[in-house]
Amino acid sequence: MKFNDGKWIILLCAVVFSVVGCATSPEPSGPVTYHADHDVKYAITDIVITTNRSRDGFLEAVMLDGFGAGQHRSSIEWSVVWYDASGQRVAGASSRYRRLTVSPSVPLQMAAMAPVPNAIRAHIHVRRSRNAD
Repeated sequence: MKFNDGKWIILLCAVVFSVVGCATSPEPSGPVTYHADHDVKYAITDIVITTNRSRDGFLEAVMLDGFGAGQHRSSIEWSVVWYDASGQRVAGASSRYRRLTVSPSVPLQMAAMAPVPNAIRAHIHVRRSRNAD
């Protein structure tokens, strides 16, 4: 079967939209990975992760935007662990867990700055808060 240029474009768009449209949580890819523990996996929906990069291509900041999900407020804790070009974990203030209250249908944002100028990867982790509301 032969495809003309128009059919290839339509097919490509259908594949892209089906992959992008189905995801409610970003899959690990690129310089930023995201992991939410099972008990808070669905506390945040419509997640979008963006990065700011230096002119050298290093990560300067990571931001996660989303909306609270569920029917009740919940407390979560989140952290960002950074890695340098050699794969070594870089210690910094953003690697400590910070608390955030998530309310249903309310937008939220988490942002962290790289602790070193040569950070190339970041891992965002979200878990249930260990502190009582």
